[in-house]
Amino acid sequence: EEDGKLLYDNPAQDEDAGVHQIVNLSFNEGGGDIANAQGAVLNHGDMRAAGWSGKGKIGYCAELRKEGDFIEIAHSPSLESTATELALDLWAYFDLEKLKGKHCTLVTKTPGSGFGYGYILEYSDTADKARALGFYVAESWRTRGHHVLNNAIATTGWHHIVATFSATTKEIVLFIDGVKAFSQTSLTQSIAPSTSPLIIGAIARDHKDSTKVMTFLGRIDEVKIWSKALTARDIQIYYGHMFVKSGLVSP
Repeated sequence: EEDGKLLYDNPAQDEDAGVHQIVNLSFNEGGGDIANAQGAVLNHGDMRAAGWSGKGKIGYCAELRKEGDFIEIAHSPSLESTATELALDLWAYFDLEKLKGKHCTLVTKTPGSGFGYGYILEYSDTADKARALGFYVAESWRTRGHHVLNNAIATTGWHHIVATFSATTKEIVLFIDGVKAFSQTSLTQSIAPSTSPLIIGAIARDHKDSTKVMTFLGRIDEVKIWSKALTARDIQIYYGHMFVKSGLVSP
């Protein structure tokens, strides 16, 4: 993979999908305080509480080495456009030994760990959740959609995670490495707006505290968020036929 290049049929290049892409961070800067956004909507990532690594899925990536590390995207009106449709798309390197016994966050936009509304994508390997991915969306405490899939991550290494929500179908769906892993009808009619920042790799302890907890101790790369639910075909295109080596496409 070191000499390869990831090929996406990038929705930012598609007239319809590009309008809906609200976050696109590749982390290829390799250093500095800012992960520069790509595409039409420039929601940059603040890297001051995170590290860099040259061992990304493609080139450089973000690395969270200790509890309290995180990447922050300041709130903007474009981040409020996920009320009725949402897709979270990222690559994460899971070190299963390092994450044993941990309950950690991959992406969240919610006022704090007292989760009442917004969305959270998380990973747990605890007594009651074994190597599990969880996806939660909510407009209030009483109307939450969520699902936890145990044994979602079977091996140490890079994994492609996509979580989608649609208010039209009232469904949340999780794709792992290009394959639909679960879907479940949600009680949630929409995702309530939040003026809190979008956090990658951790969650705020509460809405009054800037301290971040539940850090994902690992590497994160190629984070993309859309205000539309990607289809299974979209995701298979992104995941499949990824690397070009010596002019040949390798699955």
